[in-house]
Amino acid sequence: MFLSYVNSAIAYANTSNLLVRKLNTTNVIAKNFHPQGDATSYKNDILSQLNTSLALVPSTDSSVLAGYQAVYEATANQLITSKSGQVELLLALTGTQLGTNTISVQAALQRPFR
Repeated sequence: MFLSYVNSAIAYANTSNLLVRKLNTTNVIAKNFHPQGDATSYKNDILSQLNTSLALVPSTDSSVLAGYQAVYEATANQLITSKSGQVELLLALTGTQLGTNTISVQAALQRPFR
């Protein structure tokens, strides 16, 4: 490929990096999407919603519900506070008609709970 470039990038951020209270030693407070500002509190909030999520499963079979619960709990307990990327960040140069120096920023949960 001659004189070409990739106009996009993908990053995966873990929950612990996104849910922080202090950004640096000068105590600058981050704007975060969880009021407690930490991954453990976020995990506990997710786990408290298990029964609500189970009610949304389109099955009444006890083995299906048990499987859903097992996956839900394993994901919440093991992945939210891990170093694996829970949020996908997509960055792209779009070059729309508004100008050539425009970018697109998108975020997506890798493991939604509902």
